[in-house]
Amino acid sequence: MQVLIVPDHFKGSLTAGEAASAMQAGFAAVFPDWQYQRLPLADGGEGTLDLLLQVLPGTRVATVVHDPLGREIQAYIGIVDGGHTAIIEMARASGLLLLDAKERDPLRTASTGTGEMIRAALDHGCQKIVMGIGGSASNDGGMGLLAALGIRFYDSDGQVLSPCGAALAQVRSIDAGRLDERLQNCGVEIICDVDNPLLGDSGATRMFGPQKGADQIAIEVLESGMKNFAHCIEHSIGRDIRHIPGSGAAGGVGAACLAFLGARLRPGIDSIADLINLDEKIRAADLILTGEGRIDAQTTHGKTIAGIAKRCQRLGKPLIVLAGSRSGDTDALREIGIDVVLTSLPSLGEETELFREGADHLRETARNTAALLCLGGRLSLTSAQRFG
Repeated sequence: MQVLIVPDHFKGSLTAGEAASAMQAGFAAVFPDWQYQRLPLADGGEGTLDLLLQVLPGTRVATVVHDPLGREIQAYIGIVDGGHTAIIEMARASGLLLLDAKERDPLRTASTGTGEMIRAALDHGCQKIVMGIGGSASNDGGMGLLAALGIRFYDSDGQVLSPCGAALAQVRSIDAGRLDERLQNCGVEIICDVDNPLLGDSGATRMFGPQKGADQIAIEVLESGMKNFAHCIEHSIGRDIRHIPGSGAAGGVGAACLAFLGARLRPGIDSIADLINLDEKIRAADLILTGEGRIDAQTTHGKTIAGIAKRCQRLGKPLIVLAGSRSGDTDALREIGIDVVLTSLPSLGEETELFREGADHLRETARNTAALLCLGGRLSLTSAQRFG
């Protein structure tokens, strides 16, 4: 029996690699003779660069950028395909994990460092950029990213604005005339971990602002500012991008890249699956295991689990999802091919315990799952003998 183990990270608890190891350990305790292949995944957020450099020949290049609060830090980009392609992970320059809890304030944070990483890729002569934009700390509509590439934003007095979430409401005009010319010969593909629009209840601000540190007052300020910014973008390029799936990703970075970089937005798992030939690996397996920290309503919106489920459904392969916790509509999960979801915790109130002992819980859940499969096999054999 060939088992393919392809989890995402368990946020706040386990990396994708640690989750894969725990799943294998649990199954191997029951089925030690089965063959296991671990392939930790990412959907454009934390871990994307490491994952791709594990399976693609390339090098890691250091560059100095500014973090979400404007402090200089060292970040890395990947150079693959003989120097033709750059792999960029937004979280390394503009990520939420770069900030302490008390520093998280999307009215102040900006995506500038991500634009600086794009500039570094252009400096290395790359003609294609593949960029994961999950795990961001900013809700600036991509102002910082675009400013780092030459675009200027002006207020009603004609003064250049410093990019941040609070500045969205002050933008009156956009000057894209000084956008880095090298982008004209560089294709940009965005690995997008969600498919949310720019505005509204499922948009960038209302859906993701709270986890970036925004209280209800800040949410209203940011949403109003984002509406103004979307209007200014439409006036600048002559196109409304606010309803395009993925435009709300990374606090509006998806919209910025669509509008000014000519980017192609793809669900994170789809882009990565193509790069690592995931379909081929699924075809070769008899059983697929995946998982993430929490299965909820957002799982069906472009997340890793949804992408794997759709592939398994299309290829006719059985899939088991192991999660830390679960909430939301079970029917929506079934519609994308997820039939079995097993969780490590009986209630959401115990998530702190999962974070502390995540590997132990996941390993035990995997072992119990394998034991159920073993029992099911015995019952099938008994039934066949009795009624055959």
